[in-house]
Amino acid sequence: MFLVLDVSASLAGSVIEKAGGGPDGLCMPLVAETFSVTSASGVQDRNVTSEEAWGCFDDAQLLPPVINPGQSVSGKIVLDIEEPRGRVVYDPEGNGGWSWPYGG
Repeated sequence: MFLVLDVSASLAGSVIEKAGGGPDGLCMPLVAETFSVTSASGVQDRNVTSEEAWGCFDDAQLLPPVINPGQSVSGKIVLDIEEPRGRVVYDPEGNGGWSWPYGG
């Protein structure tokens, strides 16, 4: 089944100063590969991408692949999942990230 995420994201321009450097390398990825799902029983699935999921919407409807400092973006990300309930996790750097419940 497909889980469609309607995402609105902002990255403050001040991250440049806080990171102590120029804007190079300070973008955040917003591709499906940076997401995973955790089932209601606690099993994590990092394999949530597929050609079928990618083709669900036109490119203009999809979230851009990155967000740069000072930018706000919105769009859809489609995940190919097996579990109808659980938590979707955004963790691009593998250090905990953020998670939200899905499926009620």
